[in-house]
Amino acid sequence: MIYESQGKHEEAITALLKVRYVFRNYDEWMAKSYLELGKIYEQLKEPQRAQDAYRRAVRYERVQGVVEEARSRLQKLERR
Repeated sequence: MIYESQGKHEEAITALLKVRYVFRNYDEWMAKSYLELGKIYEQLKEPQRAQDAYRRAVRYERVQGVVEEARSRLQKLERR
C-alpha cells in the first residue's frame, strides 16, 4: 500500500476504513483491507486493534489466502 510504504499510517488507516463503505459487497477487498489494517496496527504497537482487524478479516472465509494469514497473525498476537 502506497501510504504505508511512505510511513503515512494514519492516511493508510483512513483509506482502508473507507473500503467498508465503498466496497462492502466485495468480500475479497474487505478481507484484504482488514488484513492490511491489522498489519498497520501491529506496526503502530496497537495489538488490540490489530486483533480486532484480523478477527474481521477471518469472517470472510471464502477468501482463503487472506483468512489464513489473518488467522496466523491473530494467533501470534493472542500468545503474547
